[in-house]
Amino acid sequence: MGDFLSQGPLFLFCLIFMMGIVVIVHEYGHYIVGRWFGAAVESFSVGFGKPIFERTDKHGTRWRVNWIPLGGFVKFVGESQMAGDVGKIEQGPIGRAYPELGVGQRSLVSLAGPFANFILSTLIFALILGVHGRPVMKVGIAAVVPDGAAAEAGMESGDVIMSVNGNSVSDTSEVLMAIILNPNEPIDFVVQRGDSEKALVVTPDEIVRENDFGQQVPQATIGVSIAPISYGEHIYYNPVEALGQGVLETGATIDRTVTMLTRIVTG
Repeated sequence: MGDFLSQGPLFLFCLIFMMGIVVIVHEYGHYIVGRWFGAAVESFSVGFGKPIFERTDKHGTRWRVNWIPLGGFVKFVGESQMAGDVGKIEQGPIGRAYPELGVGQRSLVSLAGPFANFILSTLIFALILGVHGRPVMKVGIAAVVPDGAAAEAGMESGDVIMSVNGNSVSDTSEVLMAIILNPNEPIDFVVQRGDSEKALVVTPDEIVRENDFGQQVPQATIGVSIAPISYGEHIYYNPVEALGQGVLETGATIDRTVTMLTRIVTG
């Protein structure tokens, strides 16, 4: 318990720091594209509350660091006004008021924030994979529930899952997603057992559970416990390959997140 409490403040600090970086990069994406289109920026703030540091650049933008270290925001001149409210738009920063930008330009400014986060995620993944490489992993069957769908299909404890529905897998989340998304639908597994591979067809059982919104949500299960298996080997990438892998990892992370959120809400 003491160890947990001692790590709690450090974990909270790291979480706030990382979320702050994500938000700042997101807002800077809005800022840089807005400036590219000639929009006047009133302020760019890191954190909230009263400023502990503030300076105004040559464009009239106030750069502020505030005392509450939670995220940040960028404020364009006239952002809260309608396009016809020219007389209400404050003067000072150099550039056009936000409502004066075209619809396409404002759309690109809005998309620039998420795109900046995509680039950040890609670079982080690329750095990790470029420096440390990708560990060679497989997914193993740790236990099989008697009379479950997997047991009836012939799956055994100690099997190593090589592919699911023709797609090679190296992560437990890939196997779980395939099962969750296919209740009552046959799933093709290829498992390695000893020196040979076996093709098995498993049809998940469907159980109904209540989600966080009080909805009765069907959930698929095949009756196994799975665990990652490390072979102590790594695949290394050159800088260009690492960037490509970073893009793929970011895309896969977004896909898994959207899929799981959709399942939580819609069942």
